[in-house]
Amino acid sequence: VGQGARATSVNGFFLDYKDFSWSLGGANHLNQTITVPNIIRQFSPSVKGASAKVSQDDDDFVDDLNVAFIGASASDLENQAKDLVSRMKAMKGIDFNNDWKLLTIWIGTDDLCQVCENEEKFSAGSFIKYMMRTLNYLKNEVPRLFVNLVPPMDVSPLYELHQANTNLCQILGWSSCPCLRKVATERAKITTAVKQYKKLLEELVNSGIYDTKDNFAVVIQPALQVLPRNQDGDLVKSFFGVDCLHFSVQGHAAAALALWNNMLEPFGSKTKQWGDQETLRCPSKDKPYMFTKVNSRTVTNTVAANDNDDSDDRSSPGDFPPVAAVALAMSLTAVVIIVVVMVWRGRKSRRRPEASRLLYASGPHKPRL
Repeated sequence: VGQGARATSVNGFFLDYKDFSWSLGGANHLNQTITVPNIIRQFSPSVKGASAKVSQDDDDFVDDLNVAFIGASASDLENQAKDLVSRMKAMKGIDFNNDWKLLTIWIGTDDLCQVCENEEKFSAGSFIKYMMRTLNYLKNEVPRLFVNLVPPMDVSPLYELHQANTNLCQILGWSSCPCLRKVATERAKITTAVKQYKKLLEELVNSGIYDTKDNFAVVIQPALQVLPRNQDGDLVKSFFGVDCLHFSVQGHAAAALALWNNMLEPFGSKTKQWGDQETLRCPSKDKPYMFTKVNSRTVTNTVAANDNDDSDDRSSPGDFPPVAAVALAMSLTAVVIIVVVMVWRGRKSRRRPEASRLLYASGPHKPRL
């Protein structure tokens, strides 16, 4: 929701600067405010649904397709997705069945910030259960959807900022993330949990259950895994707000660039860190599309043939749209969920990993694919 992104005091911290949010903001233009929707507008000015105003509550008219709320955790994810789908179907100017949609899911920070207080409730098993239910729902209900899945960050190193910048950092930051005020052994539980979260996310996505349709894909985008540091090895404080936890406007801009660039990198070759030296990448003429696990393999296997191919057909492998035809950008985060849509009419024997066991679970709570 962009909480406190432009704040310089405690008063501004309680405003949600959704229009500056990295994955969903629609403030100004790209030359003034770097967000994923503003980048997409460079290719397709008709993009819809981005947050355009500052908000203090969940206002449908302010948020368009933004159904975010502060303090959401993984257990809220499926209901947020259902709310979002309802809004998409009701919103004028959106062809739900034919418009391409770009979805960014970034959730888990709120869970990690409480894991030291309730390890069972915020366990990796619980996290992946809610994630799988949400992805299964989206796969079954939303046609033409590309999902960016951004793993949660390890926020425990932010304790460095809280120690160096007392007052607001500790008052506001510790209130939002109680595990950060704990002793080192308790903060270490965040690091342990985030590794488990990421492991199960990778197992789930790599299981292949989301690679079975030509109009749906889930791609892990790891750009935000490593917190940004300067040349001296210190955390880049300017990327964080007055609570030393939520992103500042500068942090939102850097995160938007990192995510966008990840989208243009093939599976297996994605950048896992971000910082203030990031530059905006453009799609190449021979690969003008967002990479998935499937089309990354296609590109690798056919690169020699493409080099010798004089054909003018430069569409992406499979039926996924070129970048210029992206229909939607949405974020489900610890505090954010949004969609941005534009109109485009395109062509239509090993031991099971822990996450995969959920796919074959028995009983009344078995996930439905």
